[in-house]
Amino acid sequence: MKKNTAEKLILKTGKDYDLIARKFSLTRNYLWDEMKKLLKLVNDGDRVLDFGCGSGRIADALIERKKGIDYSGVDVSGKIIQEARKKHPNLFFFTLKEPFYTLPFDDNYFNVVFAIAVFHHIPSGDIRKKTVCELKRVLKKDGLIIVSVWSPPFKKLIYPFIKYTFLKFIGKIDMDIGDVFIPWKNSKGEVVAERYVHFFSKGGLRGLFGKNAFSILRSYYADSRRNIYLIGKKDG
Repeated sequence: MKKNTAEKLILKTGKDYDLIARKFSLTRNYLWDEMKKLLKLVNDGDRVLDFGCGSGRIADALIERKKGIDYSGVDVSGKIIQEARKKHPNLFFFTLKEPFYTLPFDDNYFNVVFAIAVFHHIPSGDIRKKTVCELKRVLKKDGLIIVSVWSPPFKKLIYPFIKYTFLKFIGKIDMDIGDVFIPWKNSKGEVVAERYVHFFSKGGLRGLFGKNAFSILRSYYADSRRNIYLIGKKDG
């Protein structure tokens, strides 16, 4: 994938989530059971980065369960960030700008980084690698990174996978294998946005983080196998 194609896809993702921000926030006001378990890895007083924070549901849960948390949330959608600030006006929320993998934090700043349901929206292997390296930069030595990506049933993927693979091979689109667009529909069944998604295998997710100075502590399927989770620790 060309660099300018990837940058356009990131801008599109931000605009798509701007379009659905209010509705999306209403459907993301609770945590999955697996995420409740993972919050136990956060200690009282930790500095936590929520990369791809949405409207701040991890902030909701941390405030309820932990003491003295220094929380920061970043997202590519300005409208989503507005929703988060309405809920938590005293917390730090930041809208990412180009280059989108550059974060406004010092080196070795956070104890824990969450990247929940976000890496499948990041196009191109190069930008995903740069994003992982940036998250490593802001994480303290031995700090934890907690990641999830979508893993829907294959029967739901087969049509878009074949469609976009075919379009790639005949030169109609500049996307990578495993890249598709998934529609977001309103209550009337009308398509409001076509969201860019890259589908990972568990091995692909491990490779992305394991090759970029993280020790992989665990990777696994959860949420009835609809998501892949990874827990990593920063090496050196």
